[in-house]
Amino acid sequence: MTALAAFAAVMLALVARADAQDARADEARFEAATIRIHERSSGAETTVRVAPGQFRATNVSLRDLVELGYGVPHPLGRVRIVGGPSWLDDQRFDVVAKARDGSPAPELPAALRSLLTERFQLSTHREERVLPIYALMTAGDDASSRPGLVRSSTDCAHVRSDPPPALADPATPPPCVLMHTPGRLAGTGITISSLISNGFSRVADDRVIVDRTELAGTFDVHLEWTPEQKEMRLPPLGTPGASFAAVGPPDGPSFFTALREQAGLRLQPSTDSVDVLVIDRADRPSVQP
Repeated sequence: MTALAAFAAVMLALVARADAQDARADEARFEAATIRIHERSSGAETTVRVAPGQFRATNVSLRDLVELGYGVPHPLGRVRIVGGPSWLDDQRFDVVAKARDGSPAPELPAALRSLLTERFQLSTHREERVLPIYALMTAGDDASSRPGLVRSSTDCAHVRSDPPPALADPATPPPCVLMHTPGRLAGTGITISSLISNGFSRVADDRVIVDRTELAGTFDVHLEWTPEQKEMRLPPLGTPGASFAAVGPPDGPSFFTALREQAGLRLQPSTDSVDVLVIDRADRPSVQP
């Protein structure tokens, strides 16, 4: 859970750039890469930093690396990674890798996939499996009429920047950026798909969330709830400067109640056929001392 949250801001930036990918990304390789066993005594938190030509991850598992490498342009989610060795989550690694100078960020997930193949002997395939899901549905009326989810007039094609600008107010995200801090989601010009992959799935992470709202277009979002303890461990998502000062109220509703009352949406437990990534083989890598 914690590692997934650490990746979310990285995933958001990479997904925003995914349309710029070309055939070169499929053959991307890191020029140099170092993998070390993470020393738990160091007390380091899980962190991932991605920049053109650079990738640095601390205290990450193989599942984390698979999620980041295979989750572009559509976030994968931990529950959609199945199979793998017994140490898939428990063994932690520190990874430092350098791509060719000037490599665009969209090439980095492909380079990471190549690294996983070479160092971990990772092989995978995709298939459909029936899994428990949450069906995101409207709560019986016009969801877009609720105060926490209203139709947006923001033209993101003209205001989106890359990377997102630093926040002038840590509680207010810039246009077309979704910000999640514990107990709070806020953003303008946000699609339902982005709300699911970069918002709702961070909180209700035990099932795949499938959109059954039929709500098209973009929305301005503002939801607040009392976060559970596991959510308090998540780092802020959305843009540089996001602050833990902007968190949900200590005496507010649960996330599921807030979703219904403030956004007119509900998460209905169900089952459905879901595309999953199956790990067929993964070996412990040779690591540097």
